[in-house]
Amino acid sequence: EVLSKLQEKYYSYLSPEGDPNRDFSREIFLLLSEVFGKENKVVKVLKACNQAIIAPAVIELTLNICQPRLLFQDAGGWRMVVELEEDGERLSIRHHKRQKNRFPKKEEEFEFEWVLKMVFSKNLEQLLDVGLSVVELTFGSAVPLAKKNEVKDVLSCLMSPEMQEKLSSEFVESSSSSL
Repeated sequence: EVLSKLQEKYYSYLSPEGDPNRDFSREIFLLLSEVFGKENKVVKVLKACNQAIIAPAVIELTLNICQPRLLFQDAGGWRMVVELEEDGERLSIRHHKRQKNRFPKKEEEFEFEWVLKMVFSKNLEQLLDVGLSVVELTFGSAVPLAKKNEVKDVLSCLMSPEMQEKLSSEFVESSSSSL
């Protein structure tokens, strides 16, 4: 029954003759909402699995945390992970995005990955927690210690203490080996 309803409604939302500039994600969401119902858990999860949901995080990172010291751009990756938390009572949706510096010179190459994690109640009725964090930071081989420290300092507000400590010890090791 669901499959036949999906086939019946599909082209009214996603017709090949439609405007090529339309918002496909919105139309798919509307289609699935009609077929499965707005309260369906899959439909609710899909609401949190789109680029629009990460826009505030991108704006915060770009305009309030990194500018004017770090200018970055997409490094070709965006992935999502949806999983039931270990307690079985919460569902987490994590958006992972890779970034790199916008104007790379050999002595300034860096990449980082940030994660926007949203935790919902199991029934997806409540957003329980939201967090933005940097989970990886790498540098090109020619980046001097001063630049590494500058990048780390800017992004440190989004790093766990363990990650900050790990980077600091890596910087000490790399500066010692270059002496």
